[in-house]
Amino acid sequence: AAAELAPLVRQAQVLAMQFDAVVANPPYIGSKFHLSVLKKYLEKNYLGYEKDIFSAFIDRNFEFAKPQGCLGFMSPQVWMFLSSFEVIRTRLIDQATITSLIQPEYNAFWDSAHVTICSYLVQKAHIANYSGTFIRLTDFYGADLQPIKTLEAIANPDCGWLYRVRPDDLKSIPGSPIAYWAAPAVRKAFRYGIPLERVAKAMKGLDTCDNDRFLRLWSEISLDETSLVSTTCKQAQDSGKRWFPYCKGGGFRRWAGNYSYLVEWEDDGRTLRNLRTPDGRIKSRPQNTSYYFSNGVTFSSVTSAIFSARAMSNAVFGGGGSAIFPERQYLFLGLLNSTINLYFMGLLNPTLNVLVGDLGNVPVVSNVHENKIEAIVKRLVEISVADWDAYERSWNFQSFPFLRDTNNPIVTLESCYVAWHAQSRNTIAMMKGLEEDCNRLFIEAYSLGADLTPSVPIEQVTVTVNPAYRYGIKLTDDEQWARFRQDSHEELISYAIGCMMGRYSLDAP
Repeated sequence: AAAELAPLVRQAQVLAMQFDAVVANPPYIGSKFHLSVLKKYLEKNYLGYEKDIFSAFIDRNFEFAKPQGCLGFMSPQVWMFLSSFEVIRTRLIDQATITSLIQPEYNAFWDSAHVTICSYLVQKAHIANYSGTFIRLTDFYGADLQPIKTLEAIANPDCGWLYRVRPDDLKSIPGSPIAYWAAPAVRKAFRYGIPLERVAKAMKGLDTCDNDRFLRLWSEISLDETSLVSTTCKQAQDSGKRWFPYCKGGGFRRWAGNYSYLVEWEDDGRTLRNLRTPDGRIKSRPQNTSYYFSNGVTFSSVTSAIFSARAMSNAVFGGGGSAIFPERQYLFLGLLNSTINLYFMGLLNPTLNVLVGDLGNVPVVSNVHENKIEAIVKRLVEISVADWDAYERSWNFQSFPFLRDTNNPIVTLESCYVAWHAQSRNTIAMMKGLEEDCNRLFIEAYSLGADLTPSVPIEQVTVTVNPAYRYGIKLTDDEQWARFRQDSHEELISYAIGCMMGRYSLDAP
């Protein structure tokens, strides 16, 4: 028996050893890929670290290190920001010391793959007021630049992408994200500002759980069966209509628009509310129904581009679109679309998923410019609505914008396009100027003038008449406008066919 047990004893002795230094590149396996036996084991033995295997390995590796020992890891970046990894963040800040960290760009190893990793050193002891060194390489694309920019930062700490920050100071931001690049004014805003969720809680709406059955593009449904103007659930129910506007997120667009879908919500959603699985369980998820059809601000929960928010009214919200319902709709719409909010969201959760909890942690500070901001945002919404309605995709489309040139005594196709082209350029310039004015007022209120600029890149002016937004900035300005001219004439032909086939009236808008 002793002979048989001896190898197990030796194995136990190895596992009980401790070392001055522990270095690991632990395996990465997210919880949705865990086998049941592994899932149960992690929940029993590594509670708080069970969301990914690498997190449990880090916890175990701490046992391998001697007191005051040093640990080095390469792991996914998710632990730095996501709420599901707050336990490990708290441990590394409160019970240990992050001495250095390098955050590479997503394409740090392979140009064809996004690998969201980071590498960091931790001492197994908490050193109060210790200043760690953090290098941020996220602005430098590709594998070749990563080592070059790392060495440049080490040689020149004033390069702009090396930061010396006390890990203890990271706790001033809710959830303690490892947002080492945050300016002191930002930490002050989190410390003294009011979390957005106390003023206007972000919330999820309707998940149909069967979009093929309950959603339609608005052009598929007779307007006789549709209500576009309901303001409350009761009014919608009393209308006797079957289909209602549905805000489900959509692509990157600010201020207004992305109204494409209708949802079946007849009789206060009676059919949808009773959607069941084969075993009888309720399948659909109509959440926060008392806010349906109210004036609010909606945003996409998943974004491959930049966070954007839009004014919402007379609609059900849900699916990929969440919402807030503040008393001052335009003020908070301005905040969510501002450079300030993009900066805060980059600190709280720089991933493609916009979590309502993260948005709720954005600080709201006292702002003497509130009335000015509301006036600016109201104008931005008006311009964005007019832009959305200028195209056939809108249920409020009236007539083709080419045909509105009434100042020219000789109306030709060429003169109409020239006028439309000039008007479009003016619209872009006006939107850009108004958005930058809005940013400037928020930046002043948050005292972040030294850290942020109010400028808005031309491709982020989200009106359809902006070719840089529609086609991207890889084309030259002349190429963008040439493509815009081509598409505009295709849209004219579509409108003409609509008139010929009876989709539009010939004698009225």
